[in-house]
Amino acid sequence: MVVFSDYQFYDALVTLTSILRDTEVSQLVNEILLIDDASSRESILQDTQNYIRSVSTSLPAVRLVRLATPLGRVRARLLAVEHHVTSDVAVFVDAGVVCTPRWLSPLLELVSSASGGQSTIAVPHYDQLAHPVTLEYVETHSDLVATLSWSLTIRMRRRDGDISYTGVVQDDYPLSRAVPVLRGEVFAVRRTFLSSIGGLYDVRLEEGTGVGEHVELSLRTWLCGGNIKVSATSISLQ
Repeated sequence: MVVFSDYQFYDALVTLTSILRDTEVSQLVNEILLIDDASSRESILQDTQNYIRSVSTSLPAVRLVRLATPLGRVRARLLAVEHHVTSDVAVFVDAGVVCTPRWLSPLLELVSSASGGQSTIAVPHYDQLAHPVTLEYVETHSDLVATLSWSLTIRMRRRDGDISYTGVVQDDYPLSRAVPVLRGEVFAVRRTFLSSIGGLYDVRLEEGTGVGEHVELSLRTWLCGGNIKVSATSISLQ
């Protein structure tokens, strides 16, 4: 699911292109929802329609949901989860994020595992996108994770010793690790789990920096017995 409004469509286009060029995506998802948060510019509407037509035969199908009134990202995601997502697993991707090859399967594995997958929110490791056109990027340290500051803001820092590890690959690098908080640009979660903890977001937090709703969701996840895991083998560029 990708939400956009007006000129954000061109950021969403970069994101969708990166998703669709990944050959494994067609085998893993039923459809991709493109949520138009009531764009008002005719040129954007035309470009959106042209894009949908150009990928109409692609698998998975890209489906456009156009909202009648602007809701903002929080309410738009809420509406999509409640009324338009048909699968139990929902994957959220911000417009402007570039998904690297094989980014999705590690996230789906985390939310499908027998050990806690039903109550897991899965997030990728992020590298830094250095150029929006050439898509050159800078690799970030493998131990860089999202943490919560005393002022309840999200910041990236190297892991501490109390961050737990699960799973091991050949070189003893952790397959995934539990983290305190999710940033929200990309994550996968089961709708049944969201329903059990009171929903995706508290809409009263929608006005602000865009951080508050994910801090609140993270705290609610942990307090309700869930967990947030970052996959070391899933990488997105931000």
